[in-house]
Amino acid sequence: MSERKINILTLFTPEKVISSLKYNLRTACIIRKLEMQKIKEKKQKLRKNTGRKNTQKTKELRREWTYKNGRKKWEKKTHHSCPKNLLSLNESDILK
Repeated sequence: MSERKINILTLFTPEKVISSLKYNLRTACIIRKLEMQKIKEKKQKLRKNTGRKNTQKTKELRREWTYKNGRKKWEKKTHHSCPKNLLSLNESDILK
C-alpha cells in the first residue's frame, strides 16, 4: 500500500488499525529482504561449488596475460578441438 492509500484510510479507520497496517508493511519488506539475501547466498555457494568440479576445463580455459601496445590485457587461450594442421588443409588434400 502506498502512502496515498494509507492517508485515505485515515479518514475512516481508527489509529490502531492504521498503525498495524504500517507495521505489517514494514515487516513484509524486512522478510522479503531476508529471503532475497538467503537466495543470493545459495547462488554464491552454488557458484563456488561448480568452480571446483571441472578443474581440468578451467585449466584449459584459463586466461593469460598478453602485452599489447605496452599494456597488460587478459585474453582467453584458444583450444581448438581439431588440430591446426587439419584446419590448414584444402579440400583437394582431403580428397586424395
